[in-house]
Amino acid sequence: AAAGDEAARGQDQQHTVAIVGGGIAGSAAAWFLRDEGLRVTIFEGQRVGGRVHEIGFPKHDPVMVETGGAAIHSANQHMSHFIDALGLHRDTGDDVAFRKGWHARRLGDHVSGGGVASWDGQQLSTVGAMSFPLELLRARWLVDGVIRKWQKIYDLQSRNVSFESPADMLQSLGVADLANMSAGEWLKDKFSDRFVKQFVDGVSRVNYGQDSSINAFAESISLAGAGLVGSL
Repeated sequence: AAAGDEAARGQDQQHTVAIVGGGIAGSAAAWFLRDEGLRVTIFEGQRVGGRVHEIGFPKHDPVMVETGGAAIHSANQHMSHFIDALGLHRDTGDDVAFRKGWHARRLGDHVSGGGVASWDGQQLSTVGAMSFPLELLRARWLVDGVIRKWQKIYDLQSRNVSFESPADMLQSLGVADLANMSAGEWLKDKFSDRFVKQFVDGVSRVNYGQDSSINAFAESISLAGAGLVGSL
């Protein structure tokens, strides 16, 4: 009986964690905390999944379009883990080409085949590799440098390193300066206004619903997800 009482007290003393928000960040946090044996409660006022959501577009003969992250780059180790752990399908090679072509035919004038989706606030279009060949190469080099710094987080997390604040974490990774300036400022003297407006702003609107006024670190992640780093 004494042993049973002690076990019961141990269960009562188990930590319970409350997570506010059931989007991809909150859901991922819950996943990892449960792996550590903690009890987790998620508080979500709307839809679980956050921006991970599909809508029909256009209204006439709609195609289901992902309103959140439509492409996940291979440098994102946590998302790659979830894809495998949840048994999700990876679109590669001919499968991707088929889906792009099918969606382009269904969407008609709204989107052309291939390229990256760009939203100017009124119209959805695509920007291909030949639209800005040299600037895309420079952007890839720039974003790759940021992602290499960010990827240090995986090693730190594997060693259970924690931080007092997000600012402390970004400082440790060497990207704090990017979080304190807008993407527009970051890219101003590196790329043409046309490239920023048509490519950077377009991709940012698709990913975050905002233009290059967002902070430069968030923009680098947005551009990485558009295919500038890793494979989609």
